[in-house]
Amino acid sequence: MENYLKNNDTTAFLDKLQTQFECCGAANFTDWENIPGMGEGQVPDSCCVNNTKDCGSDTKEHPIYTKGCLEKIGNWLRKNVLLVAAAALGIAFVEVLGIVFACCLVKSI
Repeated sequence: MENYLKNNDTTAFLDKLQTQFECCGAANFTDWENIPGMGEGQVPDSCCVNNTKDCGSDTKEHPIYTKGCLEKIGNWLRKNVLLVAAAALGIAFVEVLGIVFACCLVKSI
């Protein structure tokens, strides 16, 4: 978050994350107050419920997401743990299969 205003890649990543998960900040939206360049009551536009230009400059006037992204991402991971585990097991299976084929190749040589 500290590089939000300095690095375009970080900005794009955090904006996409906050828009997808409908969250703002790490713990909550007040985390943005500690970022240099962001004033009190100011959040990125991606925190706004209706994302429009400069909507994050006045949080009292525009509705924003108040829950933090850590909580939202944690909930998503807990809800999709089977999918994450299946992907990890699939990758591990391919790795083991590669080792088996390498051993067969070495034996035939």
